Amino acid sequence: MAEVENYLRIGGNNVEVLSKLNKFFVGDEEAMAGIANLKFIKETVASMGFKPDNFIIDPTIARGLNYYTGVIFETN
Repeated sequence: MAEVENYLRIGGNNVEVLSKLNKFFVGDEEAMAGIANLKFIKETVASMGFKPDNFIIDPTIARGLNYYTGVIFETN
């Protein structure tokens, strides 16, 4: 249970979240690929002119774990 609790505590700005995810999943190739996807999305969103605070990485969001295989997002 401690691992889940540690994961759920990951927070901060996008740079901090990505750094914490890297440390949490060190050695897990599949997780590193997912984190690389998040970095790519963060950089792409920034290159489109969106401010960093208009895009928040929240690793606690999950939807349909049996059929989603990639990054999910919510808009407001």
